Amino acid sequence: MAVLVQNPKTQYFGPVTMSCHKCDGMLGGPTLVNIDVLVIHPILHDHHSPVSQLPESVGNLHKLKTLELANNQLSRIPESIGGASALDTLTLENNRLTRLPEQFGQLSQLRKLDLSHNKLAELPETFAELHNVIELGLNDNQLSSLPEQFGGLSALTTLNLSNNCLKTLPDSMGELSALMWMYANDNQLESLPDSIGKCQKLVWIYIENNRLERLPDSFCKLRELTKIHANGNLLTALPENIGLLNELTDVYLSNNQIVSLPESIGALGKLSWLDVRNNKLSHFPESMSQLKSLETLLITGNLFTQLPEFIKKSGALPKFSPALLWQLCKNRFLRF
Repeated sequence: MAVLVQNPKTQYFGPVTMSCHKCDGMLGGPTLVNIDVLVIHPILHDHHSPVSQLPESVGNLHKLKTLELANNQLSRIPESIGGASALDTLTLENNRLTRLPEQFGQLSQLRKLDLSHNKLAELPETFAELHNVIELGLNDNQLSSLPEQFGGLSALTTLNLSNNCLKTLPDSMGELSALMWMYANDNQLESLPDSIGKCQKLVWIYIENNRLERLPDSFCKLRELTKIHANGNLLTALPENIGLLNELTDVYLSNNQIVSLPESIGALGKLSWLDVRNNKLSHFPESMSQLKSLETLLITGNLFTQLPEFIKKSGALPKFSPALLWQLCKNRFLRF
C-alpha cells in the first residue's frame, strides 16, 4: 500500500509504503494526526496489493480535509469515520463497498463525495445530513432507492445516479434547489416526481435508458434547462407546455414511442438539435416552421410517408445541416 501524506506544518509531502497493520498505528500516532491530505492507493507491483480495510484510527484525523481511497478493495468504512469531521473531499471510487455506516452523516463539512463504482445497495438515512455536498457521484452501484430525505443535500449542484437499479426518485428531490447537472441514465425509472419542477436551476438532465412513459407537467417549470437527454425510454408524448423551456438547445428523444409533438414546441427559439429517431411520428406540428435556430433534425425510423410540411416551405431546407439532408434522401423524400 502507498500512503501519500501532506502535512502543512512539517512541510512533508511524499509517499510512504506500509502494511495495513502499520498504517493503523501510524494514522493514530502523532506523526499523521495533523495531516490535511491523505491518499492511499495500490502500487502496481506484484509485492503490493490494494487496501481491503481502512483502520479505525482514521477517525483520529480530526484535521484531515482530503481523503482519497480510489481503486482499492475496501468492503466497509469504519464507524469511526465520523471523527474525521473536517473532511472536505472524500474519494472512494472503484472499491467494493456494500454499505456505509450511520456515522457517515457526521461528515458535515464534505463538499465533494465520490462513491461511484462500488456495490452499494442502499444509503443510510443520515446520508441526507450531508448538507454541504456540492458534487456527488453515486453512479455504477446497485442502489434500488434513495433515502426519503435525500433532498436534505440542499447544496448539491452535480448529481450522478447513472447505472443503478432505481425505479423511483423521492419527492424530496424538489428540495435540491441548487441542482444544475443531473445524470440518471441506465436505471429502471418509471416516473419522475412532480417535485422535479422545483429544481429550477437545472441546466442538464440525462435520463436515458430508463422506463419513463411520460414527463411530469411540472417539468415545464425548469426554465434554465438547456439539454434533455431522454433516449431509450417509453415516452409516448411530451408535456403540452414544453415550449415554456425557452433556453433549450438540445433535445434527445430517440428510441421512444412518441406519436406526436406538442404545438408549443415551435416556441423553443434556441433549439438547435432535435433527435426523434426511432419513434412513431408520422407528422410534425406546423409550429416547427418557427424553429429558426434548428440546425440538426434526426428523424429516421419513424412513420413519415412524405416530406414534413414545415421542411417543404420555401427557404426551410438551406438552413439545415447535411446530416438532415442525407436522412431525407435515405427516406426517399429528396433526390439529388
